[in-house]
Amino acid sequence: MYATATSCGSKGGAAVSGAWYAMMVNGRKGYVEKSKSICSTVSAIANAIRTSPELSELEVIGDPKIAVVAFKFKKGVEKNIYFL
Repeated sequence: MYATATSCGSKGGAAVSGAWYAMMVNGRKGYVEKSKSICSTVSAIANAIRTSPELSELEVIGDPKIAVVAFKFKKGVEKNIYFL
């Protein structure tokens, strides 16, 4: 059996330490407020990609909810993602 104190498996505990520190500095209420702010920002970025004429060549992958917005060029657009 393999056990680890982190959700990353064999990786270091830096993310866990960072989360613990954020909880200690901000408290539960502050941590929840910041989490909600991050989720709102994710939603705003995804909506901007979906609705902005300047970003019309992009599409959001999936339905982002938490902290990552994945996107790609739409089918038929012949650009490298590093073009952005």
